[in-house]
Amino acid sequence: MRTLITLSLTIMFFLNISCTLTKQQKAERLVKQYLEKSLNDPGSYESVSFGTVTAFYDDYKDTTAQGKQLEKEASKLYHLAEKYHLLGDSLHDFGGFDDKRGDKYFSMGDDYFAKARKVSEKIELKNSGKNGDLLSYTITHTYRAKNAFGALTLETRDFHIDDKFTEAY
Repeated sequence: MRTLITLSLTIMFFLNISCTLTKQQKAERLVKQYLEKSLNDPGSYESVSFGTVTAFYDDYKDTTAQGKQLEKEASKLYHLAEKYHLLGDSLHDFGGFDDKRGDKYFSMGDDYFAKARKVSEKIELKNSGKNGDLLSYTITHTYRAKNAFGALTLETRDFHIDDKFTEAY
């Protein structure tokens, strides 16, 4: 009797483990369910490939005060760089008598571009640290299906999966 109970508990344990889906499997299942509801001809659906499930985070520059400030600073620097490059262009357009001043404005514009790139790189570095909130997951899926005209087409699309793995969109 004890052996029978142990055996049945062991089987239940292994069945429970085998029924647990990975995030990748859940995402693929949700995408297929979504396509089944939304395709013109769901019967013609044929999966080609799935990418890897990737976490999708909110941008650092949109969610934190420091990020917003850095984005504002980068925008201002890019604007100044463009302004000085335009000034340099306008002085060069006068036929060369003001080329030295034009070159000086170009140089100033280049300096502002370099500063703006440094600020932008700082923002991207923070984004790569995933400091923002988890918004959803993404997965790329390539599939074949008939369109509204009945032609079989090959599609590659990015799908979002909610953070609880209950819905694809």
